[in-house]
Amino acid sequence: MIFDKRTALIFLNGFYDTRQLPFYRKAIQSAITNGYLIVCADGGLHIFECLNRTFGLDLWPTHLIGDLDSVNPNLYSKVTTSITTISDWIGHTDKDSTDGQLAVELALRQFDFSDLCIYGSLPHRYETDHFLANLKLLRLANKIRPDVEVVLSDPQQAIYRLQSKLTIRRYTSDSTEQISLIAHDKNVKVRYSQGLRWNLDGLWIDPDKPTAVRNEFQSEAEEVIIELEVSSDPVFVIHNF
Repeated sequence: MIFDKRTALIFLNGFYDTRQLPFYRKAIQSAITNGYLIVCADGGLHIFECLNRTFGLDLWPTHLIGDLDSVNPNLYSKVTTSITTISDWIGHTDKDSTDGQLAVELALRQFDFSDLCIYGSLPHRYETDHFLANLKLLRLANKIRPDVEVVLSDPQQAIYRLQSKLTIRRYTSDSTEQISLIAHDKNVKVRYSQGLRWNLDGLWIDPDKPTAVRNEFQSEAEEVIIELEVSSDPVFVIHNF
């Protein structure tokens, strides 16, 4: 996915691999340089605190949204004057929306961004429900804005919700990269694929059988292209690298 100035970065209150801090640092510094919107959903703020403490930086999001039940009060008091806080939801822990949902809706409904890159979607220990709920954010984003480009991004994985055509560029040069397609709907059919070890042309993906997982980049391929039939339902595409 190639981002432009209509890009928003969203940081959820999920798992962040602290062994890979340069990954998050690079994303945030690039976003600041390019003038992207950076939204923290509640406790997502803590990855900024961690980066600043580790590297001696002063990086902060542009916006903070949520009930803030996961934000350290001392941290909040330190940053409240330097970032925009959507105060409508503070303390509203009994709301009908997750903090991640509020962040996605803020970026798409209020600011009309066309690209979303979401971090921290993976679960903390045993919090599989949070991860499954975060997968739904891809569907929500497409419901709000059908043409939005959205990805759940982590240091060694990216998850997309493919609706039509997707190009995935090789991330590394010295290891096998894997592509998995996971169908939740019954009418998922691939029209064309390129760059994969096992060609997917014409494949119907059974939602009850994980038969389209752990495909691989061809050794010489710099990118993978997957295109669905016009009548196909969307499908989750997971890129492991």
